[in-house]
Order: sequence, then structure tokens, then C-alpha cells
Amino acid sequence: MLGAFVACAPEVIKHPTEAGIVSASTVEPVITVDQEINQVTFNIPEGTKAVIPVWLFQDKSGEWTSYSAQDGLKKIYTKAGDYAVRMYLMNASGVSPDYVEKSFHID
Repeated sequence: MLGAFVACAPEVIKHPTEAGIVSASTVEPVITVDQEINQVTFNIPEGTKAVIPVWLFQDKSGEWTSYSAQDGLKKIYTKAGDYAVRMYLMNASGVSPDYVEKSFHID
């Protein structure tokens, strides 16, 4: 029985650093409202790479308590009104210290 050993160069491992944290203010969120079904879709712009959006939502008292880390998040609103969302960005180095806040309206 013959065996083969294959040697490879060690992988280059990048260690997270605070210097690698992205700024959310460099990305404009894309918020699409479908008024017929009261559905809102939250996206980062197409072509944005190496980041994950973190969406924060307010509860009934106005506190920013609910969040999701998903691009293309869809959310249904049952009451008409004006709403706000905050978008942070996350990458391998951490979550952005800043955010972008946008508002949208449900008829």
C-alpha cells in the first residue's frame, strides 16, 4: 500500500481588529414598502460585500429592543403609521459603532 503526503502552505489567518470595523454611514440602506400587504423589505445595496446588516426596531414604548441580522429581511406591520429603523453593519472585526437611521410609512 502506498501513501501520499501532501504539504501545503499554512493558511493566512486574519485576526479581527478594531481598525477593521466598518462604518455604517458609508452604506445607504434600501427600504422597500409594499403598501398592499404592509410588508417592508430591508436590504443593503446590491454589490455590498463582506458585511452583514444589523437592523434595530423600536418596541411600543419607543425603546430599540428588537433586532435582526439578515439582508433581505421582510417584516409585516399591522398598524398604519410612521416607523423608524436603525442599520448597523457587522463584519469579522465586529459591529459598527455608528448607524444609519431611516423612517418609512405604512398606509
